Amino acid sequence: MTLILMAGAGAVAAGAAETSPAPVFACNDFPPHKLAVPVDGHRGYDIDILTEALASQGIAPETVFYPWQRALQMAEGGRVDGLCSCSFRPERAETLLFSESIGDVGIGLFSRIYRASQPLTIENLRGLSVGVVRGYSLAEDLKNTGAVVVDVSSDDTGLRMLEQGRIDAYYGYRDTVRYLSRGDRTALAYVVVRSSPYYICVSRGRPGAAALLDQINRGILSLMQQGTLDRFREPYR
Repeated sequence: MTLILMAGAGAVAAGAAETSPAPVFACNDFPPHKLAVPVDGHRGYDIDILTEALASQGIAPETVFYPWQRALQMAEGGRVDGLCSCSFRPERAETLLFSESIGDVGIGLFSRIYRASQPLTIENLRGLSVGVVRGYSLAEDLKNTGAVVVDVSSDDTGLRMLEQGRIDAYYGYRDTVRYLSRGDRTALAYVVVRSSPYYICVSRGRPGAAALLDQINRGILSLMQQGTLDRFREPYR
């Protein structure tokens, strides 16, 4: 009996040793892509796609939330397995691997329809006040436009200032601004300035990084075969 128990214990230990720990992905609070506090059970469509893609491969990822710069540093330093999502930058390719695209990030100008004498574009902002979140690299896009750049603490603050007429336009991320202004969307005009694809990102410093990326890509392609990834965005519109 003792020998049987010991053999059984050895089998359990061997099985445990073969089981890989759940990969950990760092996220930043960036609605509706990633929600630190779930809304009606929804955690953000980037997390939904990540979770479902890996679930199709028999993997249940763990997500943890940090401010963006810290999340990026942790992924680049190999202290987490990856980022829930990120955009491509040439310098990031040295420390991160990028999955198949899971969507595109739109960036543009928002204005109040009933206040704008003409559609606002990046070319006709001279003399106008334009809000942008302090610390966002988006402010670089406004540098040579002649606009009066107004730093705001958050997208919520910028939208409130736009509603109150304290700024002429707001420059931000398409999906985030639309999500935060869902009850007021028809009053906002949006003009796209640029857009780019984005990805699930894996830390090169993680053991087996290429294998994890392959599993993510297989999962993403499996989801695509079931229909467009836009279906994950529907609950947030």
